[in-house]
Amino acid sequence: MDYEQTVAALMEFIGRPVYVLIAFGELPDMRALATMRGTLERATVNEAYQQHFDAEGETLFFKVGDDGFFTVSSRDLASSEWAEGDRSSLRMRFGPCETQVFLDPEAA
Repeated sequence: MDYEQTVAALMEFIGRPVYVLIAFGELPDMRALATMRGTLERATVNEAYQQHFDAEGETLFFKVGDDGFFTVSSRDLASSEWAEGDRSSLRMRFGPCETQVFLDPEAA
């Protein structure tokens, strides 16, 4: 998927409980860098901070629960896809890093 399709896919998760995994590398050597669990929301940041990130493209901020967040940048997104053919898990590649957003099975 391209950037616009990825953002549209992420919007399907807004307001829903999710589990987010941020990892580095390729399987089988992939290493988890961070995990987050909570309700996914669009995050707002101050204008100066946003301009820093938007210098070469658009960057959107997403909040996970009370303390977690991740960004999706049009400049850095290499690819994205629905994992395993369903719409309960979205995989996004940013260079050597991957962010995966899952509907939280424990919240069901």
